[in-house]
This record gives sequence, structure tokens and C-alpha cells, in this order.
Amino acid sequence: MAGGRGRTRGLGVEPCTVLLLAAAFVAAAGPAHAAGAGRSCQEVRSAFQLRNIGPATWVPDTPEQDTFQVALRQAWTRMNQALEEAEPTLVGLTEKPTAELFTDLALHVLGSQKPPPASLARFLDAIFPPLFARLAADAEPQGDSDTKAMAAAVEATDGGFMECLSGARGEVDPFGEATRLAGAHLTWALDITREILISLSRGGELMNLTESAPLSVSCSHALLRSLYCQHCRGLTLIRPCSGLCLNTMRGCLSGFSEVSPHFKSFAGALSEAASSLSIPQGIRAALDALPQAIGEGVRLARSDASRLIKEVSRMCKAPIKSHMHVERSKNSTTAPVTSATAEQLTSELRDLVLTLRPQQGFFAWLPGSLCQSAFSTTIGSAHCWDGEEVVEKYTRPVMASGLKAQRENPEIKINSLDPRITKVIDKLRYATQVLRARIARHPNHGWSLGDGTAENWVESSGNCDDEDGCWDSGSGDSLTAASIAPQMLGIGVQMSRDANPTGASPCLVRPRLTMDLVILFILWLTLASM
Repeated sequence: MAGGRGRTRGLGVEPCTVLLLAAAFVAAAGPAHAAGAGRSCQEVRSAFQLRNIGPATWVPDTPEQDTFQVALRQAWTRMNQALEEAEPTLVGLTEKPTAELFTDLALHVLGSQKPPPASLARFLDAIFPPLFARLAADAEPQGDSDTKAMAAAVEATDGGFMECLSGARGEVDPFGEATRLAGAHLTWALDITREILISLSRGGELMNLTESAPLSVSCSHALLRSLYCQHCRGLTLIRPCSGLCLNTMRGCLSGFSEVSPHFKSFAGALSEAASSLSIPQGIRAALDALPQAIGEGVRLARSDASRLIKEVSRMCKAPIKSHMHVERSKNSTTAPVTSATAEQLTSELRDLVLTLRPQQGFFAWLPGSLCQSAFSTTIGSAHCWDGEEVVEKYTRPVMASGLKAQRENPEIKINSLDPRITKVIDKLRYATQVLRARIARHPNHGWSLGDGTAENWVESSGNCDDEDGCWDSGSGDSLTAASIAPQMLGIGVQMSRDANPTGASPCLVRPRLTMDLVILFILWLTLASM
């Protein structure tokens, strides 16, 4: 037992980690890959049963698609379609900028430090020169010498003129207000998606911290006295009094009770974030709106060609005409895209909300849950163990939850809050603050895509680092477009033809959390740790 070996172990809450946070992450934000599972979930199913997490029916027979990745890939395909429909002559000239844009957006969701406004601005800067070349070429027969010189300069891909042209894009504003609003809307949705992923990871880290927090010597002795001392007298059928159990558990978990209000706020903010993405104006609308807005922006630029040519000629001086020409590829094809993936993504976000809301008070009701029938007698039952003898009623005062109340606990001596619990509270406060800040950023009052500086864009790490008690914002420095693009976006013409990719996909676990199941597992781990 813990006390006999002279060391203590944590009160295991690993089942909560699996059922509450990891399962919620799997259900909505992007499931974890099961290595070697192939097209079968048998390995996951076996692990599910071996670790007594829950019924095997919670694991599907075959892997399911990573919905968010597919949704991004389909948005990329729609972008190619929109550009081709708006200006067929751009086919082959905008594929690379489009691929880079959606690679950057995917990397941002996974934790990179490049803000979406900068990626969107770079994309618009890249597609403006070939579009302007087409506009200038069409106007050349009726145009003046400057127009003809500019058309030739773009055709010749003159470096200085092309750089000036890209830089002028923000000032001449060829794509209009709709493009800016759609970009801001998508940035808002991606920021919240990113923060949901980070927050779910933070929640798992929180559970790991609480699981590893050791029990105090006083707590170990109190657990031993309430659970096993009566066995030494041969009273194996007598269970602890309900009051004894409540005092013991509330004392042992007094630090967790201090976590409870902050965890409730964190879970509530996470639920609100998921809700904001599942509404009609959420992630589905954001992914649909950007390609449509870009297509409209290209058509707007064509209708406003005379103004654009005039302003560009004022800002950029074209060099001597050259006869070099740009090869245009017209081999690109796009695939029809359906809304099934977006609908599935919305459904999974709603499932996440339904999973999180009942768990907001987890730490508040944890001590009482442990003292249900499997652990102690019911209130008012005769003949129970009070820690010293068999009695008809537990006569000592039963303390309320909370560290302050536990200072008068007759069963356990509580001195101060564990430093690790204080660290958890600080992290929860910070995570909640970041989540609510993301939700509050209305997409219609978002970021300027003019120069890509994105002054209003705030990185999730802020000014807080690990020494301040905050989590890292992600592993963006280790992510590259080369490593993520083939797996997440399928950059390339061949992969763009398949809007529903095949191959090994993660196995989705569909948990149906029940309090009885959580209690039983926590009880089992508690007894095993002693």
C-alpha cells in the first residue's frame, strides 16, 4: 500500500483523460492516427477493450475521413474552379499560389506562426500580375504606349516591374470589399479551429498534471483508514460511512476543487468556440465564401480594368518592350465538390459541444461521485465504518468542498495548495482568456489584407511563455509546407481530382460518456494505486 512503501501515488483520473478530452478531440477536431491500423480499426478496438475504456461498439469497424482536412482540400478545389470560371486565361498561372495559400492555412491550424492574413495577402499579390497582364493585353489595341509597355513587361516577367505590380495591389485594390470580408471571415474561423485544437491538447495536459499530482501523506493515511482498517478486524462487508468518505475525498481532492471554477470556464469557452463554428456563419460558410469571393473579385477587376491600368501606370513605370512570353498550362482539371464534408464537419462540432457541456462541473462533483454506492454507504444507512469503529451514524462534521473549508477537516490535515495545482489554474485562466478573445473577434471587423502585415492578428501564444505558466502555442516551427502538403492537402493536379481521398484514415471513437463508467474506473485506479 502507498503508506507502507513510504511513497505516494496520484489519484488516477486517466479514464477521464481518455473519455472526456481525448474522445472529444477525436470526435471534432481531428482524430489521432492509429499506426498500423490500415483500413481496419481492430487494433484500436483491441486497445479499447484491453484498457477497459468502454464497450467495443464505440469503435467503428473501418476508419473514417479526417473531415477538416478533406474540407480544406475541397475548398482548394473550389478556388481553382472559381478562378477558372472567372478568368479562363489564368489556368496554370494561379495553381502554385493557390496551393501555397491552402498549405499555409493548413499549417496555421496545426500551429505554425504565419498568420492567415499574410498568407491571403501573398496569394492576392501573386495572382494580380497575371490577371493584370491579361487586362493590359486586352486593352493594348486601343491603349496608349504606356499600356502596351506594361503588357509587354508582364509578358516578359520583368522582375522589377512584377515586384512593383505586386506591391501596388494593396493600394489599387483590384479585388474589392467582398474579398477582404471573406478573408477575414475565414481567418476568424481558422483561428478558432486552431485554438480548439490547442485547447483540447491543453485539456489533456491538464488531466495529465492532475493525474500525476501525488497524494499527501495525510491523504494516504485517511484513505487507508477509511477503506481497509476495518478489514483488519474481519469486517470485510462493512463500508465507510458516507460522511467519512466525503471528508476523505474532499480533503484529498481539495486542490481539484480549486481547479473546478476555472475548468468550468475553460470547458464553457471551448464549447462556445465549437458552437461558433457550427452555426451557419461558421467554418462551413467560411470555407465556401472565400473561393466565391475571389472569383467575384477577379470579375470586378476585369470590369474595372481601365481604372486599374491607369493607377498602375502611375505607380509602376514599364521597361522597354520585350518579346519573351510566358508559357501557360491548360492541363489543369478540377473535381466536382459536394457539401457532404462540410455538413459532417458541422455535425462533429455539435457533437463536441454536447460532449463538453455536461463535463464543465467535473471537478466539482468528483468527490461526491467517488462516494456513491460503490465506495461507501448511502446517507442515513445504519452500521458503517467511521474510521475507528462500526457506528450507526457518522457524527463528525462533514466539510464542504473547497480548500478553505478543508482546513477544518477532521479526517485530513490540509496546509496549502499544491504548486502544480496552482500552475494548472494559471494555465486554465490563460487558455480561457485566449479562447474568448478568439470568439469575440467578429469576422466583419477583422483584418486588412492590403499589405499582409496583419497588425490586428494576435498569435495564440501572446506574451506568455512556459515560465509564465502558459502553454506553447503549438509546434509550428517544426512544420513545413513540404512535410504537410502531401498528407493534408494533396497539393498537385492529380490529387486535386479526388475530393474524397482514400488511404488509411483514423478510427473515430464515438464515446457515450456516463458518470457510472467514469466512477468505476476512477475507483479501480484508486484502489490499485494503494
